[in-house]
Amino acid sequence: MEKFICQYAYDFIEGEKMFTHRKVLNQIVDEEWTRLKKTISKDAAYKAAEVIGEYTVTDMLDFASLNKFDINRIYVKYRDGLPMASGMKKMLPNADVIYINTERTGNNNDKAEISPLDAETIGELNYDENSITWFADPINARGTTTIEVLRYLHEFTPFEVALLSHVVANRIGIGTVQTLITDFNIDSYMNYAFLSKKINPSTGFLEDALEVIPDFGDKVFGTVGADYPVCQMRDDLRCLVGTKVGGIEILKGTIIYMLQRRKSDEYNADRRVKWATRPWIKETVIWYIKLRDLRIDVDIEQHFDFIMDDLESRGFIKYDKYVFKDSYARHYSVTEDGVNMSSAAYLPILSELGIPKIISKDFDYLVHIPAHEIHKQVLN
Repeated sequence: MEKFICQYAYDFIEGEKMFTHRKVLNQIVDEEWTRLKKTISKDAAYKAAEVIGEYTVTDMLDFASLNKFDINRIYVKYRDGLPMASGMKKMLPNADVIYINTERTGNNNDKAEISPLDAETIGELNYDENSITWFADPINARGTTTIEVLRYLHEFTPFEVALLSHVVANRIGIGTVQTLITDFNIDSYMNYAFLSKKINPSTGFLEDALEVIPDFGDKVFGTVGADYPVCQMRDDLRCLVGTKVGGIEILKGTIIYMLQRRKSDEYNADRRVKWATRPWIKETVIWYIKLRDLRIDVDIEQHFDFIMDDLESRGFIKYDKYVFKDSYARHYSVTEDGVNMSSAAYLPILSELGIPKIISKDFDYLVHIPAHEIHKQVLN
């Protein structure tokens, strides 16, 4: 049984027992979630997950009408839950953190197997009089891990209340918990920073949550390829070629490539090279589209600023401010994360499309003339 009554709070009641879940309503959480969703920087992703962990504690204590002294232990999924646990521990300094190892099993990785806890921990659980169990797992996709962990813990120390915290929870995962939580005859509360509505039934990856790198562990720990292969990232991008979204992605890759060329040893010490400002980047792209048959089906006037803002928000590019007349100019360059993203995903696709060759033809000329001159030549 699944109920989605309103945007933020949902209830499932069985007799006197209740399962209820909600999105954490907080502007800081929303900002950190957006950062986590878009970035490929492991440092930025880790910090964002840590902050979200802090606020899930504040929200959950309010949600379940508890105080921090009611909590003496938090169970956290290892390894993905490390940053979340760090944030939760800041808010619950007296609570012990016990990490739970899980492994995906089944034909479609749709089952979860729990690695046994050590004898000492199990001994402590057997004599634990606390009736509250709190489990934190960053991603609740299908809900199977959550339920299997609760089953495992319930064998050692039956509890009366379950608290479940996630960075992201999918509707299907919530539905699984709603259906099976009645096995325990307990009250339970779930909170999360983002409610996902789309999931790939074959891979289990959420399709409306984390961008670029959809595996949480790979994103937070910078281990792309461990769970989410680099080749899959390229294939995802390759599938977009020929679509409007694909055109925007190819333009992003082209901008990153141009800025990498601009920063190369060939031009880095050349004082005649013009600043890579937004106008210069925009007019240079238009030059190649209008005069050199660069085939990118994107309305530059409509989408350019959005694309630059997106590249900045993802941490792929950055800018330095230079005094210019009565104001300042932004001079853009590629970040280390941008270089990594370009090498892993964009550049292979750009090479297949022949874009680096097109850019190379006139780049030495364009890099030495200002944006307004490039604009005049395009018009003529």
